[in-house]
Amino acid sequence: MSVTDFYKDFLKGDKVIWTCFFLLIAISIVEMYSASSTLAFRAKNFNAPITRHVMFLLVGFVVAYFTHRSLPYKYIPLLGLFLYVVSIALLIFVLMIGESTNDATRWLPIFGFKFQPSELAKLSTIISCALFIGRCKGVFTPKRIWIFLGMVTIPTFLILLDNLSTAAMLFVICLIMLFCAGISLRELWTFISSRGFVGVVCSVFVIGLTYFLYTGKEIGDVFHRAETWQNRFIRFYTEVPLDSSFEVTDYNRQSTHAKIAISNGRYSGLGIGDSEQRDFLPHAFDDFIFAIIVEETGLFSLLVIALYLGVFSRCLYLIYRCDEPILCYTLLGISLMLLIQAYFHVAVSLGCVPVTGQPLPIISRGGTSCLVGCLSFGLLLCISRYIYENPKESSSNGRQRVDKSKREDKEVQIEE
Repeated sequence: MSVTDFYKDFLKGDKVIWTCFFLLIAISIVEMYSASSTLAFRAKNFNAPITRHVMFLLVGFVVAYFTHRSLPYKYIPLLGLFLYVVSIALLIFVLMIGESTNDATRWLPIFGFKFQPSELAKLSTIISCALFIGRCKGVFTPKRIWIFLGMVTIPTFLILLDNLSTAAMLFVICLIMLFCAGISLRELWTFISSRGFVGVVCSVFVIGLTYFLYTGKEIGDVFHRAETWQNRFIRFYTEVPLDSSFEVTDYNRQSTHAKIAISNGRYSGLGIGDSEQRDFLPHAFDDFIFAIIVEETGLFSLLVIALYLGVFSRCLYLIYRCDEPILCYTLLGISLMLLIQAYFHVAVSLGCVPVTGQPLPIISRGGTSCLVGCLSFGLLLCISRYIYENPKESSSNGRQRVDKSKREDKEVQIEE
């Protein structure tokens, strides 16, 4: 059986996205095998870390495969809404009974595994926002903007209590989707300067101030990682001496060893499995795995960046071919999530932004991250399968809905 027949018979949807998906999984297995030496030493079992990681990737691939083959595209928004409600509940449970690791409370113990609800919240919020924006058809009244902000703010705030970077990334992605939907800066400024918005902001400020004054608590008691975030920004913007007085300390060892690993890579790298910094760089298997990839492969590590960019550009092509607004915004949101998270991870490894715990999608270690990343690819492939199998139906149905919605939205504008 040829590769073409394999793609045609077993793998539906966009072939470029499938290829990028397979390559990311292959890179993940190879680099995790190399970067997880410290985990193997702690477990006293050389194969334990990679076995666990491959298990999650295998389960994730099964999820992606059956999602793209069996899930009807019409159920994607409903799935997003269901997962949105579930993720909100799980985020609340994290605040009450969550487990802490490295001073971060982000995980729920489920059947012996640690589940990170914020990863699921990102994906479900993006799909829910795509559903809402698609239904608006480019008409954003103050009431609709309030609903949109509420949908985004609830999970963002719950994530923000313990994970600044994820909350900021989610909020930015949703705003980009809103601007791509056609809202203008003038409309947004009119809403922000309205009495209702100013009143709500002032009310929240007064309630928060009253709470802190009445209870005697400080901001750090609510945002218990505020000091950590502040210290990371201070260390990032503090000038580092480049002479012999420079020392590697607990405060700079992550960024310093990441830079050393990248500098070791040069043009061709040290070779697969020959990393020198994997035993010195904290979290080399997740938060800084790109630094290990550069150290071992050199300029070939640019392939990783190209894969995420390839997925994003392919999704833009699919958006061009699709006239279903909800599916278009879903493609845009998920591809933006993968691209921005990947580039943010790369920026941290290169020392361009303060250190934060953003995994490299699919590649980094982390069960929840792997599963949600694979589900994201499954949804992209599911939508692409529908676009390729029903090009005429997609186009005609989309135009009929747009024409019908324009008449309905004009009536809504007149009423509001």
